[in-house]
Amino acid sequence: MWRLKPAAVVLALLLIPVAFGLAADVPTEKQRVKALTGNLVCTCGCANIIVANCDCGQAAEMTKEVAAFVRAGKADAEIYQAFEKKYGPAVLGAPKLEGFNVLAWVLPFVGLGLGAVIVVVVIRKLHPRTTQEPEAELTPPEIDEKYRRLLDEELSE
Repeated sequence: MWRLKPAAVVLALLLIPVAFGLAADVPTEKQRVKALTGNLVCTCGCANIIVANCDCGQAAEMTKEVAAFVRAGKADAEIYQAFEKKYGPAVLGAPKLEGFNVLAWVLPFVGLGLGAVIVVVVIRKLHPRTTQEPEAELTPPEIDEKYRRLLDEELSE
């Protein structure tokens, strides 16, 4: 009977989790189709619903097309390009980050920034800062001579 070296056993124990981890990261065909159809808009005209959530016949056809592309080994970018070429840019769930579409990505953040600036300006206008002047030296108030005498008499008793 032969003996296994401890180094070989340790190496095998380290490689088994790595092999399972790599296999878990690769999406199945069904998962990939679901992810791709989650980024495409159905073209049937029923309120611009994502293909993965639409129940119409057009969505089923589009899902079959995506599945055929996935089985053919096409990359995600190629599938999106094919759908954009066939149905137009409205089929994409999110606008591309190019040209005029950049505004769709940038304007919400610009709007939030401007809104925050406006809120700060309005709050400053409504609650103006109070400037505190340095306190004057505390000096005793002037007392009338008549009251000074009365005070002295009371204190002396």
